[in-house]
Amino acid sequence: VAVSMTIPAVSAVASAPAASLYVNFMGNEPEAAATAYPASTWDRLRVIKRRYDPDNVFSSNHNIPPA
Repeated sequence: VAVSMTIPAVSAVASAPAASLYVNFMGNEPEAAATAYPASTWDRLRVIKRRYDPDNVFSSNHNIPPA
């Protein structure tokens, strides 16, 4: 039973785009945050950041700079 459940799971993961990035597994590379989101989402997050944190006070974890 375990093998019959594992093979579809591994296949699903293997077919994921190689450029995908899970934010919780990012290192401290500042430029990596931008690659974790689609471009439209990144732009929207930057607009939100500009509105709620224009001085970039919350910048220590996977920083999204204000737009």
